[in-house]
Amino acid sequence: MKSFSELNKLYLRNEGLWDNHPEDYIMILEGVLESLNRMRLFDEMHMYKKQLQDLSEKYPYTTIILEVNAINFLYSVAPYMYNREYKKCLSLINQYQDILIDKIFLLSPELFLSVVICLSGIYLVNENLVNAKKLLAPIISNDTFSSLKIFRSVQLLNIIIYYELEDTDYVEAAIRSIRRKNKKANNKMLIEKYLFLYLETEWGILSKEKENLLKKRLKNEMIHARYSMEDYRLMRFFDFSEWVLIKLE
Repeated sequence: MKSFSELNKLYLRNEGLWDNHPEDYIMILEGVLESLNRMRLFDEMHMYKKQLQDLSEKYPYTTIILEVNAINFLYSVAPYMYNREYKKCLSLINQYQDILIDKIFLLSPELFLSVVICLSGIYLVNENLVNAKKLLAPIISNDTFSSLKIFRSVQLLNIIIYYELEDTDYVEAAIRSIRRKNKKANNKMLIEKYLFLYLETEWGILSKEKENLLKKRLKNEMIHARYSMEDYRLMRFFDFSEWVLIKLE
């Protein structure tokens, strides 16, 4: 966080540094916003989002305007999702419909997936499973984005949506597929391990004692996963640990 803040001050003092490459400054501001988001310092985000907006007005190129709108959307949604103010997230979708949502295919692959995950997650928590599934379906069904790390977040969110749709066959098959790939790559992600444990548990047949013990274990592991940088990266735009914790209430 400190390094991003110092870089921001440097750029503000020396406008010539980013006159020819405003994309570099956008990257720095995005880094500041991500650090503030992780620390839940939402009130401090306003200044940096305003700087992003000023930048898009100074350099009114289509790609820059769209990138700024995407970043501002993501970090405007974040505090509402954290505070479980899900209806306000829907209002933000309406606000950004013309300036972002209708144009998301023009974004870079990474930012495109980030926005799609965020949108699908909003629909999921607002119990609009049709829209949540519809957004992810064309991404899951082809290999265009499969090489990107963020694609795993898409897969996990998609599994959750199918779980809510009670499609147990799909959920079981998708989890097996990810486990096979993880074994080959020697990946061991806490959030995946305990998310899958929750999804695969037949809660209805557990005794009350076993249910309470498992819930306690899952709550502890979900909170612990948030402190892992690798796990956090999976949850940047949809907090899988929060989804499980809500289910365990």
